[in-house]
Amino acid sequence: MSAGRLPAVIEALASQVDRGGFRVVALAPTEHHKLGRRLAGWLGEQVGADRVHFVAVDRLVIDAMKGADLWKFVPFLEVRADADWRMFHAELSAALDAAVGSARPGSITVLGQPSLLGPLGLMGWLYGFYERARGRTSSDSRIWA
Repeated sequence: MSAGRLPAVIEALASQVDRGGFRVVALAPTEHHKLGRRLAGWLGEQVGADRVHFVAVDRLVIDAMKGADLWKFVPFLEVRADADWRMFHAELSAALDAAVGSARPGSITVLGQPSLLGPLGLMGWLYGFYERARGRTSSDSRIWA
């Protein structure tokens, strides 16, 4: 990307900040760890940095595990191919819900670095978040496991 030139999606996303709603930007899996923060930075340049909130999902999940004293179980579970992480879901879902709870029209929340959601079995949370953002409730949407 040349200096001073932003991806076209940035202008489109920034133009929707006051409208609110939910937008999905797919980032290359090999570069999402860098591009998520860049996306937030570019959006901050367009709408003001005080209106953009970046959530580093992996860091949030790790900190939530440590805060709930669950981190001590990680070494035992991560070596198992059949690890069942459901005992973590209540605490981790609550932390994720709190992180996106401030998303409102007039601000932009960028969820970045979500690599741990799949391995921890939290894709259902992400799907549920998408559905709630689209105005659907759990009673009229399917959760895929």
